[in-house]
Amino acid sequence: MRTHFMSLKRLSLLALMGIPTIMTACGDGDQVIEEDTDDNNDDTDDGVPQETDIGGDTLADAATLERNADGFFEVDDAIGYDGDRDFFRVDLTSGETLMAYTTSQSGGEGYPDTVIRLYDTSGTMIAENDDTPFRLQGTDSCVYWQTVEAGEHYIEVLEYGDWIGSGASGSPSNEYNLVIFNRTELDQEPENNTIEDVTAWTDVKGNYVYYGHPMDAQGFLYEMIADMDSADDVDIYPMDFSEDSEGAYYLWNMWDSPMNDLEVEWTLYNGDGEIVAQTNDPAWGVDAQYYYDYGAFFYDTGIMFRVTPGEYYLAVSNVNGETGVGTFYPASVGGYIADFAQWEGSDYGETSYFGGATVEEWDDYSDGSGVYARVSGQLEGALPAAGDDEPKTKTDTDTTTDTDATTDTDATTDTDTTTETEGGSEDDSGSASVKGEDEDDDGKAAPPLDDPLDSWAVVANDVDGLDGKYLSVILHGMSYGSLLDSKMTIYDEDGNVLETATTNSFDNGPDPAIENLEMGAHDKIYIVIEPESGSEHGKAHNYFVSVNVTLAPM
Repeated sequence: MRTHFMSLKRLSLLALMGIPTIMTACGDGDQVIEEDTDDNNDDTDDGVPQETDIGGDTLADAATLERNADGFFEVDDAIGYDGDRDFFRVDLTSGETLMAYTTSQSGGEGYPDTVIRLYDTSGTMIAENDDTPFRLQGTDSCVYWQTVEAGEHYIEVLEYGDWIGSGASGSPSNEYNLVIFNRTELDQEPENNTIEDVTAWTDVKGNYVYYGHPMDAQGFLYEMIADMDSADDVDIYPMDFSEDSEGAYYLWNMWDSPMNDLEVEWTLYNGDGEIVAQTNDPAWGVDAQYYYDYGAFFYDTGIMFRVTPGEYYLAVSNVNGETGVGTFYPASVGGYIADFAQWEGSDYGETSYFGGATVEEWDDYSDGSGVYARVSGQLEGALPAAGDDEPKTKTDTDTTTDTDATTDTDATTDTDTTTETEGGSEDDSGSASVKGEDEDDDGKAAPPLDDPLDSWAVVANDVDGLDGKYLSVILHGMSYGSLLDSKMTIYDEDGNVLETATTNSFDNGPDPAIENLEMGAHDKIYIVIEPESGSEHGKAHNYFVSVNVTLAPM
């Protein structure tokens, strides 16, 4: 018997392992922050330390915490003044799997937006977290880790403004509760390296025991806690989605955790054993969201996939052969509502440059600065792979995503980033156009034979006009576990190319982004998505796009 995942009316992550959900005003969120080097881990830069502080002011005078009767470390403290930082010391044995988190106590304006930093026995920072992944606990913080060396480890709690170096705040009412407790890894069946093995195991033991713990009261987010038992270990996690899950978007992610030397590859299979997604960078994060000023499709994620009812399997493979202590990994899977994004579907070899779907589901930015929409689709069918057999990373545009597929090394792919389209010509204005000798009945050029593409139309009347506004279109494919390396082109209603992208300015990776393209008096524009390369796995060529029309540049 397997766990059935239901689609959400709303992803309401109500609790983290029994912690009450707290609704807070969101801070500015996670960012990549360089480790402090200018204050010697001292919290006395601003204000005067309060006598009520429990946490020490530096690593050297960190307050020692003892395990309580339940085996937890727990303390109540406060970000008592501007720039207050609290340091705590815990004595741990090698191989312990732990979770440290904060919850805020005071409510209202007294909430501290916390950040947690973790230090090993040498005092080296090995992890930090601003907000719990998916903001399960609002702006509270959480980090997992496994101890490699026995001895004293350190936890630092500070406030978000202090962390980013701007606007540190604190008061005696900024109270929080810090808890550190052991997590039990799954007692996994040794023979679980194939779908047949894991099916035999779950049919006897039940999927709940094997799969993990529900992390919210409704059971829509599940976690997986395991490690690598051998150099060639593969951990396979089965999922069975019910009819109510049709069209829901699910995310598979690695949680914040120091990974030591472990390298993993995640592969998602459907019930027919077909690869539908794959990544060697499954970590959850928010860097892209903040880089694009919330204009991206979603937070950084390991794998996102639009599911249909039936069985799926996530395989976690050991890439570099590391085993034992230090190869612990915490992961999760959770779902979003089916109408999270508009879905066009599979249009392999059918959609013209100027056909396809119209972007219809627009939402207003809360500050009135523009509108946005999310769309997604799949370029179904086998595609020529890029140059070799190495796994393709989110930022490596020179290697292939598929380590198993047989690739056609003689096939060539179009990596030209100029705006001239095949069969096009220059009009009087010098703009490249897709109009050429081979026009269809509508006077528009037909796509090359068997060349998959999707076309999305943005209608000016749907966004209160385009003239003088700015268009930003951000695509996520390989960054979400797709094997599609895509090209994106913006056309006007006359078929003129306005902009083309094959990469982005965020990480120079293969997912294209067009930012702040100033619009003229167009009645309609077209966003066309085509492949640069892919794999033989035709079900794994998915893409997710955020379309933003704003009054000013993002």
